[in-house]
Amino acid sequence: AGLAPGDLAKNLQALLGNGFIRRPEVSVRVKEYRSRPVLVLGEVARPGIFALKGDRALLTILAEAGGLTANAGHELLVARPPEGAESRAIEQFTSMPIVPGLSDVVPISDTEELPPGALPGSDVFRASFRELMKGNPEQNVILEGGDLIFVPRAAQIFITGQAARPATLKYIDGMTVQDALQQAGGISERGSMKRLKVIRFEDGKRRELKVQLTDLLKPGDTLNIGERFF
Repeated sequence: AGLAPGDLAKNLQALLGNGFIRRPEVSVRVKEYRSRPVLVLGEVARPGIFALKGDRALLTILAEAGGLTANAGHELLVARPPEGAESRAIEQFTSMPIVPGLSDVVPISDTEELPPGALPGSDVFRASFRELMKGNPEQNVILEGGDLIFVPRAAQIFITGQAARPATLKYIDGMTVQDALQQAGGISERGSMKRLKVIRFEDGKRRELKVQLTDLLKPGDTLNIGERFF
């Protein structure tokens, strides 16, 4: 107990060499860290507590949790407890109920958000799922015991007015007006491409913006297609 894998290998090598095996060579690889659990919450197939294994990469744990659901956003949060608070973090999330579909981050200040269940003062790392799937090693975080991985629900875009199929769409990073229209089946026979507007709430204020097909949308936007005059 308490030894690093290399130290344990040296001890075993010395013991085996003491009359059992001539010049033994011993290597030790950690299969599973039973005392180093992490918590996965949000839009994953099987939220819950998972023990870290030899491969402690973020993608490995996400795979153990069954992968992301169709409602998952494009960004993940990894909350690491403050230094020295690992055991307190583990105690906290091992005692909390696992609620499937829990998807909302908790605002701590105007600039900081923490996943539910994370200790105040935790360091939060944001990872792009798209970059993870591309194999970006900087995004594939090496996890530590007490880490909390949270997958928020994707933001939404609302299509109203003279669309072929008025709908609520999953927001995708980089989505344009044209992208949203295509998913809504284009405009109806009564719609006008010259009467596109976006209703956007910023700083508590409602704004109406005339937009072009190439304009980028933001999470929570409502794209309205106006009716042509004749």
